[in-house]
Amino acid sequence: MEGVPAQNLSEIGQVSPVNTEPKAPNNKVIIIVLAVFIFILLSVIAAGALYFVVLKGNNPNQVASVPSSANTPTMPTQVAPQPTPTAQPQTPLQTVGTNMTGIQATLTSVSTSGGITTVRFDFVGTSDDLVGDVVSPYSIDTKYYRDPLREGHTPFSEAYLVDASSSMRFDVVKDANGNYLAGNILGGRLRKDQRLSSYVQFTAPPLGSTVTINIPGVQPFVGVVIN
Repeated sequence: MEGVPAQNLSEIGQVSPVNTEPKAPNNKVIIIVLAVFIFILLSVIAAGALYFVVLKGNNPNQVASVPSSANTPTMPTQVAPQPTPTAQPQTPLQTVGTNMTGIQATLTSVSTSGGITTVRFDFVGTSDDLVGDVVSPYSIDTKYYRDPLREGHTPFSEAYLVDASSSMRFDVVKDANGNYLAGNILGGRLRKDQRLSSYVQFTAPPLGSTVTINIPGVQPFVGVVIN
């Protein structure tokens, strides 16, 4: 061919070698694929957790399963009922009769403090009558019946102690307003073993002395030691 140098002809006949080695993977693509995979995995986990929470919320009575042995019915343990404590009446020092049918009087305590002797006693029903017998302030003190509004008085304001050795009398104490320090009762009916409590406070005899306690409507309590 004319016009083409020989050197150039030789170069035209040569073919450039082709690179047949595989290309190294692009790191940027790998990172993107990995990120997409992790995102999908986390989305699946979150969706499962949300489903579980919603499912539990819609079934509040659902109870976790337990081993079959725990479902085996057992007989409940029987516990003996405990007795309810009840107040026991104080052991009487003496028991005497009264002027009221079916009613006794029991002396429950005698104590002295600050120059005052306090006598406590109960009226006790003794009749088997279901209606019970009457305890009345009018039966205890006839003066109370004649004048129930006597200022400062109670059915027991006329009570007194007598010292057995000196025969001295000790009357019911009054407070600063002139009221007798003695209990009052409104009256009522007492069936068998029912009680109505009261008290009287006296000027204190000498400690250790023996006295007779005289209370209106009640037979005397004799030979009582002051302590």
